[in-house]
Amino acid sequence: MDGAVRVVIPSALRRFVHDVFSLRSVFLPFWTAKAGSKHHAWPGGLAGHSLEVTHSVVDVMASRIKRPVNFTNLEYELGVITALLHDVGKTVSYTDEGYCTERALVLGHELLGVELIRKPMDTLRVARPHLADALNALLLSRTRFSNGRYRLEAIRQVVSKADRESAKRNTKPR
Repeated sequence: MDGAVRVVIPSALRRFVHDVFSLRSVFLPFWTAKAGSKHHAWPGGLAGHSLEVTHSVVDVMASRIKRPVNFTNLEYELGVITALLHDVGKTVSYTDEGYCTERALVLGHELLGVELIRKPMDTLRVARPHLADALNALLLSRTRFSNGRYRLEAIRQVVSKADRESAKRNTKPR
């Protein structure tokens, strides 16, 4: 991040991330799973890829360099959380042998991820429904025609670009 940018994360979002990583079905698999069969395809690759995407999103969204969109603090937080969790569904998308599960082939890892974190999302929805809706839209890449209070399509584009660049860069274990 450029300089000393201090961002105050709303307590509801802090609680959401805590609740997601408190799930047994998320915590250990997130840190031990492969990101897939083509990139970050080693144990721990999912976490490595997710953190790499998150760092890239932080660099872009917090940059003081002139850019097309100057994100608000809340949009920044939505982008960081989306980057961190964008592939969480991959923890339940592959068999032990590395093949895609039938559900993943039908539904995709994005929907499986939102399904996996449903309870924390429901808790967030009670506290801040607009944030839960924004995160759902971002995690499912359903932002193209979004007209809500946040610039979700701009956030999605930053996360998507960081995701593609990370996947291109990392095809071998470090």
